[in-house]
Amino acid sequence: MPAPSSLRVLFVDDSELDVELAARSLRQSGHAVEWVRVETASAMEEQLAHGGWDVVVCDHNMPDFDSVSALELLLTKGADLPFVIVSGMIPDEVAIEAMRRGARDFVGKSNLARLAPVIAREVGDASDRAALRQAQASLEHLLRFDPLTGIANVDFLQEHLERLTAHPSPSPFLVLLVDINRFRKIMHGMGMVLANRVLRAVARRLAALAGQEHFVARVSADRFALVVAGADNAEETEKWFAHLREAFAQGFSIQGQELFLTASVGGALFPEHNTQGDDLLRHAEAALDTAKRTGPGQSRLFQERMAQPQKGRLVLEAALYHALVNREFVLHYQPQVELSNGRIIGVEALLRWQSPDRGLVPPGEFIPLLEETGLIVPVGEWVLAEACRQSVLWREAGHGDLRVAVNLSALQFQQPRLAESVREVIERSGADPRNIELEITENIAMNQEEEVLDTLHQLRAIGVSLAIDDFGTGYSSLSYLQQFPVNRLKIDQSFVRGAAAGRELSIARAIVAMGNSLGLEVIAEGVETAEQHALLSTFGCREGQGFHFARPALPDALAAALANRG
Repeated sequence: MPAPSSLRVLFVDDSELDVELAARSLRQSGHAVEWVRVETASAMEEQLAHGGWDVVVCDHNMPDFDSVSALELLLTKGADLPFVIVSGMIPDEVAIEAMRRGARDFVGKSNLARLAPVIAREVGDASDRAALRQAQASLEHLLRFDPLTGIANVDFLQEHLERLTAHPSPSPFLVLLVDINRFRKIMHGMGMVLANRVLRAVARRLAALAGQEHFVARVSADRFALVVAGADNAEETEKWFAHLREAFAQGFSIQGQELFLTASVGGALFPEHNTQGDDLLRHAEAALDTAKRTGPGQSRLFQERMAQPQKGRLVLEAALYHALVNREFVLHYQPQVELSNGRIIGVEALLRWQSPDRGLVPPGEFIPLLEETGLIVPVGEWVLAEACRQSVLWREAGHGDLRVAVNLSALQFQQPRLAESVREVIERSGADPRNIELEITENIAMNQEEEVLDTLHQLRAIGVSLAIDDFGTGYSSLSYLQQFPVNRLKIDQSFVRGAAAGRELSIARAIVAMGNSLGLEVIAEGVETAEQHALLSTFGCREGQGFHFARPALPDALAAALANRG
């Protein structure tokens, strides 16, 4: 036999006998009833303050109280309790008015058998309403707070700024943007899991600094914002710059490891620098950019001259959006050759921007901005699709074994459906996955999280080959490399040419030896002289790429060279 359902009922009635009869009716329906009877407004208010009631059952006619007054009292307390009128006599117009104001039902005292199902229905409805409010509150929290750190997100920050600036008599305040220096290197060195703990620790430190009086938010991956109430001049701003330096100087303990961070900070004042929230954020960002150019750990307050480079950057950013839509991006291909005979065995696809206004824009001027804005993801998808299309054309021209290498950015690699997206692009193009090589940077590959390894294995399962680009610049070790399903190491060009290379290319020699010991192919980037070519060959390096062999070019310009591959 099921246990009786527990029910706490607040009876508002001047007749103890009537209440006993109603309670008995509820018990006979299977409820374990706990009840209290009141008959005055003050007594009802006291019981409502205690809380824990499931339903209010109210008589209509009492000497000093009635159902309409009791309902009004309940509503003023903001309690979402079912209110059921049980009465022997109530005028129809009064019953209708009570229902209009929020009474849930009317039960005659001569028909108490109906009371239990009415209460069961209304208590269930009240539970549903409570669950809906909870879901709405949870959704509201998700929309306004950062799930990683628990502090406000950028949308809530903008809402807060709009509220402050729209006030009829607004008070001054300071907006500070705080950017953790070298966070990407920290993430690559510690891994994403520990890096997330760093972000949580920074958020807690900033929230403690802000207290209840000020506002703190996470704006982007490694950037936070503080809105400091009452700050209205440069002197106050300098004090907060000092507070932030002290907060970071204390260091952070992350899973037993002591970590010292610095932060660049940019600030803008309301109303001195602007009266609109979005503009204040832009001015603070311009000040932050100036601080970062000065060096790690620096802080700057906005000055008008700082906005000029920012405006140029915004123009460039808008132009990049148009470039993607208008198909202004093109791919140049740089040959990769066998060092023993100079035969072209592959090409690397290199992104170029053929702007109608600027001409051919150097990649260093726009690729960092693509990464910052997130445009690198759709642009990267286009690069892969275009490289696959060109691979099909070369196969049809008789170059069926030509390898086409495509770079994957760190942001692309973080996309949850990367392997699936790559497979779809290759299948749509009709390219042979064995002719496609995906290049990832060493720092991406050296993250040991399971997701990274899983993604690498998923990509290899498609049939593509994998290469570690810019090898030698990260945190690799022999034990790390043995875990990764990669085919090729690309020696960073700084170890082939330039000051870091040295006359004997000793680092390049070590990388070749490491690759050979692991059974990996090794290709040297940045080969510019015959001497470098010869040295690399003596080390056992079999492949090379650089101006010594060929500059990047459009496919048509490579036709003659490819025709002579033999």
